[in-house]
Amino acid sequence: MLGLFRATGHVLAAMPFLAIPMVLYILAGQFGSHDALVYGARLPSEAYVGLTAGAGLVFIGIACLMLEALKATHTGTRGLVDQTLSVFLLGGAGVAFLLIPAFGTITFALLVALQLADVLMGAVIGIKVARRDIGLNA
Repeated sequence: MLGLFRATGHVLAAMPFLAIPMVLYILAGQFGSHDALVYGARLPSEAYVGLTAGAGLVFIGIACLMLEALKATHTGTRGLVDQTLSVFLLGGAGVAFLLIPAFGTITFALLVALQLADVLMGAVIGIKVARRDIGLNA
């Protein structure tokens, strides 16, 4: 039983964090609107700032991208699986953005851009870490 939990933990650890805002995007579309006001406040300058559900998803995506940067420093099988799943998520999100009208919004385009940044960042950091691990100074 404990071996199964460890195996599941590794699979969950390899899951791209940027899948979280994409799943939340789907849920927000099903149960409400991405333009719905989530929070609003008046600034000392008397300007009003409102946070929509879509903008909140982009903020969550940025936080997830920072966590992905930390995960990109792992080498070995888990890092390779994580990078592969990130590429698949980028491909699926890109296809959804281009072909499914409900995903053709600026909010989802920004989430796809964050996913692209994750894939590129993961590749660059992975190469740098691997070079350091094997002792290349080039």
